[in-house]
Amino acid sequence: PAIVQYVPCVARQDRKEARQTVRSTVGLMLLSFWPAEDDWPPAKEKIVAESGIPRRDFVAALDRLRRGEAAVAVLDDRFVTAFAIAGTAEECLAQAARYRQVGVDELALTIAGPQPLIDLDYLGAALAAV
Repeated sequence: PAIVQYVPCVARQDRKEARQTVRSTVGLMLLSFWPAEDDWPPAKEKIVAESGIPRRDFVAALDRLRRGEAAVAVLDDRFVTAFAIAGTAEECLAQAARYRQVGVDELALTIAGPQPLIDLDYLGAALAAV
């Protein structure tokens, strides 16, 4: 069976802007898919362990998001690295390649943010150049 991974993505010439922009999508994703209770299923525990984000930091971020704080203020770069592809087009392509290296057969990117067509064109041009 094929392994398909869905990942939010923002590709911009301004790396910092791209990584900042994707945080809102990552925040919504975490709120949607993470249990509110403290007893997480083993798969969620494994994801947190593999993310490199200490569980206490993960729980604290989820608590703040659930209280309505903005993801751009709550989620630091560790969350972007663990749960999104974001940066310059070249950085995004390198991040996508890591998924292939760990066995992902198909990568489905959700182009996030307020200008998805512009960002997709930018990423597509970089992909075409490779």
